[in-house]
Amino acid sequence: MAGALPEAELIELTQTIGFKDGRIVERFKAFQGTSAEAKLSADLLVGSVNFYARK
Repeated sequence: MAGALPEAELIELTQTIGFKDGRIVERFKAFQGTSAEAKLSADLLVGSVNFYARK
């Protein structure tokens, strides 16, 4: 769980702490179909990713 940060920052952060080959392998809308989806502003671009990196 990374929290709210841009994808490029996630990749950079994992490289900084020694991980290699960081990449997003899947994108999905974690709040789709929930009441939280309606409460989020469309301009926030809230989404979820599965991220892979190796040490």
